[in-house]
Amino acid sequence: MIELKNALNKNLFRKIKEEVESDRTPWFFRTTAYNDGSNEKDISNWSYSHLVIDDGEHISYLAPYFESAILEILDKLNVSYEKILRVRIGCITVMPKQYTNLPHIDWKFEHQTGLLYLNEADGDTILYNKSWNGEDFTDTDQVKKLNLKEETRITPEENKFILFNGLQYHSSSTPTNTFRRIVVNFNII
Repeated sequence: MIELKNALNKNLFRKIKEEVESDRTPWFFRTTAYNDGSNEKDISNWSYSHLVIDDGEHISYLAPYFESAILEILDKLNVSYEKILRVRIGCITVMPKQYTNLPHIDWKFEHQTGLLYLNEADGDTILYNKSWNGEDFTDTDQVKKLNLKEETRITPEENKFILFNGLQYHSSSTPTNTFRRIVVNFNII
């Protein structure tokens, strides 16, 4: 895992944050905090999202900002990429107690996952000790059988970016002291 604080220049970060937090940005309700294709319903595992780039295609008016952001960050880290698979903004709102969402991976092929935190929040990201090795999972019971152990816990800080192997199991958690947790999820190959 690579961590970069002050990932974006102040002006680009401020513009992105203002746009995402404005009432111009539509949010879409999701029954899970990630997209695993299941119909699993869990009262604690829901979120709002805004799809920005999908399979390299600009979906949102925010796409130029985020394309610039990811290119700036990858240049700083000296990381090359072939394609931006997806950029999705996720928003998880405050809950009365903290829930850790189901461990998952974003794609079932080699890729890298980057997270850019837009605000300080107490809803941590958890990276686990195992990576996906080809087995399929579709429900909570199957994921529990993997016997995952927490490897790293990242607390969201404004303008912090992390990059890790996208096949490593990870999960988000809900904030209890912060109104909302806003994270930009980048997937690249």
